[in-house]
Amino acid sequence: MNVQEAVNRFLLSMQGVRSPATIVWYRNRLSSLVAFVGPGTQLERVTLEDLRRWRAVLSERNVRWGGHSSRPAVAGGLSSWTLYSYIKTARVLFRWLVAEGALQRNVADRLELPRRSKIPRRGVDDKVADAIIAVARQGCERDLALTLFVAESACRVCGVVGLRIGDLDLENGSAMVREKGWGGHGLGRSVFFGKETAKAIRAWLKVRPVSEDDHVFLGERGALKESGVYQMFKRLARRAGIDSNGWNPHAWRHAAARSMLNNGASLAHVSQILGHSSVEITAAFYGTFATCELQDAHQRYSRYTTTLELPAEAGHGPAK
Repeated sequence: MNVQEAVNRFLLSMQGVRSPATIVWYRNRLSSLVAFVGPGTQLERVTLEDLRRWRAVLSERNVRWGGHSSRPAVAGGLSSWTLYSYIKTARVLFRWLVAEGALQRNVADRLELPRRSKIPRRGVDDKVADAIIAVARQGCERDLALTLFVAESACRVCGVVGLRIGDLDLENGSAMVREKGWGGHGLGRSVFFGKETAKAIRAWLKVRPVSEDDHVFLGERGALKESGVYQMFKRLARRAGIDSNGWNPHAWRHAAARSMLNNGASLAHVSQILGHSSVEITAAFYGTFATCELQDAHQRYSRYTTTLELPAEAGHGPAK
């Protein structure tokens, strides 16, 4: 079996188990490995040294989003988190190949994972978010409903575009979404939102075009696609006079997580709200804080700065 055939079988094994977005995510990362070692190379000829050289090439890349369907290529290397995801995916592939009996030995077992940056993932800035929402209020009902839903629910984009009218519970401020790992079985997880978002969704549903397609958010040709959500945020950001790319849909998810943690929510609560498979994943993404955030938390929660006033010792006045 050659490398391309192995990747194809690996992706096929995920059909009906993982969401289409997850399969595309794996395919995009593994295509880099296939191109590097050669699609026709036999599995047995791939060595640990090959994988390490591939990792080195990725680490030296100086362009992001090259060949992406909706995002323009920009200068700059891969982030430590993105590089980590490439290497992690290769390790998953080779572990699967051994389990399937396609390989006798896992050459990726000793492929070291790169360290991930400890820089806090803040997400979209509050001022940027407010400016984009303000522009959305002046536009169409769909854009406002979609923007507020993304901002408040902390939903992944794949969950937004897959949302159907029957998934909404506007009275109770919740919706059922199907995201990574939820596809193929009719399963989902609950996300939550407040009265303002519910009001915006109701306003959109009143003017939503009549269609046999029951997806909540429609575009010109049926259900809105992930690229369409990205383009909507890009358009709103441009109208708001925002030049940076910190407005992308996933940045709103990061911002929601950081906001909940900063307001006192536990990692366990945030982990379930985000739909993470474990608290450890949430901690890895959002458990690192800036110095000012740590100092603020200390001031808010430390026993000695919130509840106690230390009495002066008897017979001792202030130092002179």
